[in-house]
This record gives sequence, structure tokens and C-alpha cells, in this order.
Amino acid sequence: MNIQGKQNEIGERINNLIFKLGKNKSTFASSLGVSHTAISKTIKGETKPGLQLIDSITKTYPQLSRDWLMEGKGEMFLTDIPQAKPDGYLMEFFSKIEGFMKQIETKDRQIEYYQRQNEQLMGMLGKFEGALFGQYLAAA
Repeated sequence: MNIQGKQNEIGERINNLIFKLGKNKSTFASSLGVSHTAISKTIKGETKPGLQLIDSITKTYPQLSRDWLMEGKGEMFLTDIPQAKPDGYLMEFFSKIEGFMKQIETKDRQIEYYQRQNEQLMGMLGKFEGALFGQYLAAA
């Protein structure tokens, strides 16, 4: 396997780790003390992950298997880890989604109300048109 392919595999494993930890690239990078750009380039395979980055990841996340990170061998974690809690970014995102869902529910109720109003008005209009037609026939 060429270096580029191996490097990209490590990047994919780092991306999987970020997901498993419930983080995004920015918060993961911040936890390691590196830039978001460094993590993004590593994940994309644009740069080779240096030993310093690998060491930083395994020291920050000691439950992570170094063999898995470097070679893809074995399980991702040496021990079971509790389900990762979403970070602030995700919590804010979920909160916004919840707000949008409430707005949608409100709009759905408004639409149902206006549909009922429309049906009532159409029924009234039909009766009115029928009455006018009846008067027209009577006058003729």
C-alpha cells in the first residue's frame, strides 16, 4: 500500500473517532491543542499525521487503541467508554432543531385551521351561488 493510501486510512480512522466521541472537527482539534485546519487536512489525506499528533490523540484519549489508530488493527477502544455526550455545538444544534419543530407544529395547526375556514367559506359560497341561481330562475 502506498503512503498516500495509508495516510488517508488514518485520516478516516480519525474521522470515525471524532464521530464516536460525539465531537466535531473543531472541538476535537481544540481538545488536542491543534488547529481545525490540521485535523481537516489529515482527515482528507492532504497531510501526513505526525508522531506529535498521534501522541496527542492517544494521550488525550487514553482509552483509544494506538494499534487501531495507526494500523486499523483491533477495536477502536481498549475499554468500554460511556456513551459520549454531545458537546456544546451539538447541544446548540439540537436546541435549534427543537425550536424549528415547535414552529412547524404551530404552522401545521395554523394550516389546518385555515383549511377548515376555507372549506366553510366555500360551503357558504356554494349556498350563496345556489340562492342567487335560484332567484335568477324565479325571475326569468
